[in-house]
Amino acid sequence: MYAIDVPAIDEKDVVAFKEVLAIKNFWFTDELEREFQRVCVNSSADAFNSAAFKRIGYSLNMGYAYNDIYSSVVSYFDAEVFSDDIVNLNELDRRLVNLSAFNSAVYKKKMDLEYIEVAPKILMSISQVEYKYGITLSDVKRLQEWVVACEDKYYNAHSLWNTLSELDCAEKLQNNEWMCNCIFRQQDGIASLQVSGGMILCREYSELNFGLICKWLVEKHGSMTIQNLTSLFNDTFSTKVPVTKIAEKMKAYGLWEKFVTDSFDEYIDNLVIGTGAEMDDDDLFQEEFF
Repeated sequence: MYAIDVPAIDEKDVVAFKEVLAIKNFWFTDELEREFQRVCVNSSADAFNSAAFKRIGYSLNMGYAYNDIYSSVVSYFDAEVFSDDIVNLNELDRRLVNLSAFNSAVYKKKMDLEYIEVAPKILMSISQVEYKYGITLSDVKRLQEWVVACEDKYYNAHSLWNTLSELDCAEKLQNNEWMCNCIFRQQDGIASLQVSGGMILCREYSELNFGLICKWLVEKHGSMTIQNLTSLFNDTFSTKVPVTKIAEKMKAYGLWEKFVTDSFDEYIDNLVIGTGAEMDDDDLFQEEFF
């Protein structure tokens, strides 16, 4: 048998520190360290460790600690965050939302269809979705099966909206394209690209990028000006991608000369004139536009 001797919180500090911890059941490491330094004046800095916290009833992890009355951090999330029918991620502490453990929990809730994202970062339980929209779990699975069979390589709820009418549950969506997109992507084998104004879906993760989406559009509709390509892109997917972004990606992927009818040099000249700035040819690729 082996015993690892790690520093513990001094007994003279334990009662006072436990009183501080009792204020809430979940702490972020930065605030916990401040309270430890303030209260545990008789303890060494090395006493701030997981074994010492376990002795006083808390589990200390990378970035956070929680009360051991919860068997795991997932149990804490279930009891304190996912106990409501509607979870607004925008209203939660940003430190919590950025935790990998929390993101994993959210992802699992979505993929298990316990929650549907009905608006950006607004999660609604499947029972509440049925109550508000009349969409059942069976309807969700039918929508997912339907979109997997979609013949388009790139798509989203907007581009498929007219053909959605063939499903008897389509009216229940109430024109909520965001929710429809999330229902589509909350399953294995569907990748999503977040773009300005919405998202684009595809079954091939490696082929989901601006350049290849533009290439696919041009192959379907023929070569065109960069302005027309931008309009086609945004009209197809109900997005708000600026022409500069489309131009950047077409040039970066080596697709401009083959698929765009404009002269790239003339485009750069017009861009300089329009912005009133001096610009080298390579400046277009020095930054992301959004």
